[in-house]
Amino acid sequence: MARPLVAILMASGLVAAAQATKVRRVSQQPPPTPEGAQPDKASDGAYHSKADACGACRFAATGSCAMYKTCLCYATNTHFDIGGVPEPKDVDNWRWACGNEGGSKYELCFKVNELYQDAFGDKLDPNNPNAREWLARPWRPRPAVATSLAWQTGKTASSSAAGFE
Repeated sequence: MARPLVAILMASGLVAAAQATKVRRVSQQPPPTPEGAQPDKASDGAYHSKADACGACRFAATGSCAMYKTCLCYATNTHFDIGGVPEPKDVDNWRWACGNEGGSKYELCFKVNELYQDAFGDKLDPNNPNAREWLARPWRPRPAVATSLAWQTGKTASSSAAGFE
């Protein structure tokens, strides 16, 4: 009696594992195309100006859904005057960061209206989101999960994948 019960439990466990693997399998999407142009760096690896550093931050952050939603671009000039040391010729050594945790010398790159603009100053239309906004939405269902849940909700896979729930 115990052996058939163990065999049935093992078989049901294998079926459940196979179904779970199907649900986890999600088609991979390429990252979004970065906006703007990647500014050139100086020979020392820094950017020539604050605008170049901010442009590099925007280029990097708009090329990643996670950075697009979490990055607030800040820039700072890493040249500091030091007493008793001759002034170097290159005093523009601009760097960027996704936050001002580096201190008060970091300056916000883009001053925006959060209601109508994203963190990079681009206008947002809540009725017509662009692809980057759509991909970065945390509540957007994944197609494989939406397809597997369609039988429970009574909705078709296409309406669930589109996010209209």
